[in-house]
Amino acid sequence: MFPANAAGFALVILRCCVALQMISEIPILNLEIPSWFTWFLCAVVAVALCLGAGTPVVSALCFLLQFSDMQPRNETQTCAFLASLGLPLVLFLLGPGAYSIDAKLYGRRIISTRRR
Repeated sequence: MFPANAAGFALVILRCCVALQMISEIPILNLEIPSWFTWFLCAVVAVALCLGAGTPVVSALCFLLQFSDMQPRNETQTCAFLASLGLPLVLFLLGPGAYSIDAKLYGRRIISTRRR
């Protein structure tokens, strides 16, 4: 659940890429909430993703925010939109990695089934 070394660094890069993608798409999100709240929500999501805090929940929220922007597109835009939906979904499924706040809070534990 919390891979380290190269896989852990890859997850750090993935989390930062999803955060940057979230920040870059703020102006095109057509949500029915005030724009200042949209900016604030996306900034909180981006910071939490970069730090790896609550990664499964935050990546699901990121996915839902991007999914809420469904609108008609041409073929190129549709491919880019599907790719932008795929990144938070992949992050949700993979987890935060060893270099995250989640790993520090809920890190690896040894579970023993032997009774003493």
